Amino acid sequence: MDSRHKIKNSSILEIIILFILLGIYFIAKFPQNYDKNITHGYMWLLISYYLIGSSFICFMYIFKFDLFDLIVIFFVFDFLCLVIAPISFIILDKTDAHGVYIMDGCVRGTIIHIISYFGIMLGWITTRIKCSDKKNKLQNNINMNTRYVVVAFILWIIFFSISLIYHFKSGKSMLYVLTLGIAGNGIDDSVFSNSSLKFLINVSYSLIPLWLLIMYFSKNTLLKVITGFLSFCIYMIGGHRFIIVVMAIALILSFYLKEDKRPSKKLIIIALIGFIIFSVILGYVRGGIRSGNGFNLSGISFESFLEVLESNFDIYKTYYGVVADIPKNYLHTYGTAIFLDPFIYVIPRAIWHSKPAVENMTLLETMINCVGSNVIIGNGMSTVWLTEIYIDFGYIGAFTIPFIIGQLMKKIKEVCCYRRKSIFSIFIYSIIYGTIMQIVTRGYTAMNVWMLFFLIYPIPLVLLLSKKLKK
Repeated sequence: MDSRHKIKNSSILEIIILFILLGIYFIAKFPQNYDKNITHGYMWLLISYYLIGSSFICFMYIFKFDLFDLIVIFFVFDFLCLVIAPISFIILDKTDAHGVYIMDGCVRGTIIHIISYFGIMLGWITTRIKCSDKKNKLQNNINMNTRYVVVAFILWIIFFSISLIYHFKSGKSMLYVLTLGIAGNGIDDSVFSNSSLKFLINVSYSLIPLWLLIMYFSKNTLLKVITGFLSFCIYMIGGHRFIIVVMAIALILSFYLKEDKRPSKKLIIIALIGFIIFSVILGYVRGGIRSGNGFNLSGISFESFLEVLESNFDIYKTYYGVVADIPKNYLHTYGTAIFLDPFIYVIPRAIWHSKPAVENMTLLETMINCVGSNVIIGNGMSTVWLTEIYIDFGYIGAFTIPFIIGQLMKKIKEVCCYRRKSIFSIFIYSIIYGTIMQIVTRGYTAMNVWMLFFLIYPIPLVLLLSKKLKK
């Protein structure tokens, strides 16, 4: 494995100190509660904190993890969502899911998570890849660069126009889109959720790879700014903050990978603070933007800041609710959610008029059965990556599928960053890296598979069309 960019020992030492101090705090806050589900759950969460956290630090040191390894960002969000968040909410005495009791799934859910963690780590560390310590400089072909820009820009215009159609059909004016909801007309598009044109949202994801190609190959600064800003507008009006984060990560990560560098700790801390602030602000305003009420920050306060932050990390609660009820009250679905629903998801409602509504898809239907429609539909709660795996395959799936995921993440880096290193493979890797966050925190395979497809396929498409232009 390439060791030039391994996480430094000094950084690992700082992580160990923070880990120990936080662990001591968690022990001191052990709940004095008569509810055995809470006290037993907290005990198992502490076990998982020390077992998972200490083992990952050891793996990080022994196997020379790189900050840009997919396993690192996967672990960070997985650990936050399924270890740190549950402990924190118990300390804050916020253990229900909008009035629904879910702590009877805490112990089993934590054990399943420990199994899945070691499955994914075993998959990662046992997968061997070939890489070189020699720097691989990217070569430019000026003639092809021009073709890449032309093709990427034409495709960007097409996909941007299609994305606009969706917003126009959902009742938003051009001015509303271009001013981020500050001016113009917009209506509540919630009634548009099962529209036959809903699939057009996926097309908007393709703006990111095309914009990255324009950013790299074009010498026209105005073109870069305009395509970047307009892409940003599309995502803001849709209220999809995760895709804006993917857009930013892809740009930043591709720069560092292209230059074969890594950011300093200071830059990482600044970026994390900026990420948190942006996520909270967009989380606060996106309801108004999507509902047609425009961009409005009036009334935002520290309390609302905490509420938005809280709503991003309480998603483990739906996981606990599902684990508590399956297979006790509902049967496992044996691959329906992971393997069948992605095919159903991508079929436009214009073609399949009787296509099941979103709430009738396997994952959401099971979550509604287990924790109630008010939690899932009424309050829009999502779930973590592990929920769907457990729904389909139980304990066995909780180890085998993460094991495969671990292998796959290792192989992706080999292919994109070593074996076939090019600016195109770097773009693909950078996009995948950013989407890991979404995959961990929004475990809906049907959506995630096609999100990745629409984020990646424009790159080989541009390559193919550019070669045909050359002929």
